[in-house]
Amino acid sequence: MPEVIVVASIGNRDLTYRDDAGVVRNPGVSRDASALKKELSTDAKLRPISCELLHRLEKRSIAANRFQFPILRPGLEHVLGRVGSIDKLLMIVTDQKDPDHRPSDTVYCGKILAKLVTTAFPGRIVSADPQFLVVECDPQRPDAMYPLIRKRFSELLRTHHSAEFHALASGGTTAIKDGLRHAAMNIFPDDRCSVMQVDPPAA
Repeated sequence: MPEVIVVASIGNRDLTYRDDAGVVRNPGVSRDASALKKELSTDAKLRPISCELLHRLEKRSIAANRFQFPILRPGLEHVLGRVGSIDKLLMIVTDQKDPDHRPSDTVYCGKILAKLVTTAFPGRIVSADPQFLVVECDPQRPDAMYPLIRKRFSELLRTHHSAEFHALASGGTTAIKDGLRHAAMNIFPDDRCSVMQVDPPAA
């Protein structure tokens, strides 16, 4: 059986969290971030909220079952339904250098998701790397995203030349999703590559 590799773009609506009152919140949505600000004692932005949630998850002061991943999960379930198991889940996240845009970064969401997926699908997702591709420049730029993703995919194909690749282009900016789709179709062999997108739930 060939190695199965999934590459997923992570966006600001990929993670939900059930707060102390039992309300499901999406920290990437402004009204939910504002509601979580007081409970978590952070700024009402995705990056500081997800950083604090990761810290609490690692300390086990909050349970993993308070999180869900409503965009990534259907994509993983679709792939698992076809192939049975995933050897590597590789994520594309943002960690921008521009301080004006850092509050919306998904780097900590990716680290939380890496922990959640391996426990949600025990024995079926072997490893999850939340920093396979960390976007440090403006993720809204198509002229930057496609070359960046294409370069990483070329490197991946060289080291995993016989693998089966699945691209989940559901989260992240339009430039990241388009770059992921086009790079996957241009780099990986047609008979060993699939591309799919899951629409996010209504905000």
